Amino acid sequence: MIREVIRTVGGIWKQRLPALEFTAQWSVSEEYIRGIINELGSGRENTRIIVEYLNQKRERDCAAQLCQSLDIGGYNDWFLPNFKELNLMYDNLWLNGLGDFHSRWYWSSSSDSSKGGHNTWCKSFSNGNLFLIDRNQIHSVRAIRVF
Repeated sequence: MIREVIRTVGGIWKQRLPALEFTAQWSVSEEYIRGIINELGSGRENTRIIVEYLNQKRERDCAAQLCQSLDIGGYNDWFLPNFKELNLMYDNLWLNGLGDFHSRWYWSSSSDSSKGGHNTWCKSFSNGNLFLIDRNQIHSVRAIRVF
């Protein structure tokens, strides 16, 4: 379902952007994907790395691929946020009743090399906790873009 979120700059309404939310698997692969960075601002690059990997493995319709393939309102620079970007969304939007989020688990583009590398960080918007979850599960995805 696509809903609109209003973006403000300095308290002035500037632009209506769709709140892009859907459900998907992260991947069926259990391999650790090298190059993923868990630092603020790395979600776009993580998405690029993940999509390249998934395409090589011939996986389709996974969270990062769906985010990167979006072309909405003339914008085609959507990506899967990393867990630090999800934390900001939770703290600054969800806790203030903004962003049209739900009490669900949201995939991040942040991975973890422990347990063979097949776990990915997922953010619970019902309690704010982060969890490492098997990638083959289906959870919510929130595509974002930098503007």
